Amino acid sequence: MKRLFAIILGVVAGIAIVFIGDSTCKALSPLPKGLDSGNRDEMRIFIDSIPIYVLVIMTIFWLGSSFLGAMLAVKINRVYWKQTALITGGILLALALLNLIMTPHPAWMWLAALMGYLPVALLGGYLARPKSVPLPWA
Repeated sequence: MKRLFAIILGVVAGIAIVFIGDSTCKALSPLPKGLDSGNRDEMRIFIDSIPIYVLVIMTIFWLGSSFLGAMLAVKINRVYWKQTALITGGILLALALLNLIMTPHPAWMWLAALMGYLPVALLGGYLARPKSVPLPWA
């Protein structure tokens, strides 16, 4: 039960971090008036017009959500720290993929999500683990 609570809290924290990232990026590059966010073609044109640094900031927030969400989950439940970190990161990755599917994004953001979420979750979990535990890849 403690592990489930830890994972849920880690995922909620991760979602909050992504929300902060979205808000930050929308402040840096606001949606134009009259844009139909349900129209994939209009959204693709808009996303293609967003400066690259804004997309990089969003990607940093994405990966930061996995890192900090897993770290929080492992701080709460240290017994199975690897599994807790990877499950938390996996749920956040699934949510990111859902976002990527629903809204068109550049290919490099897909790669960053697919290749980054689980390793940074494992790193966050490793940093929060009990200190007597060996490296995750050892």
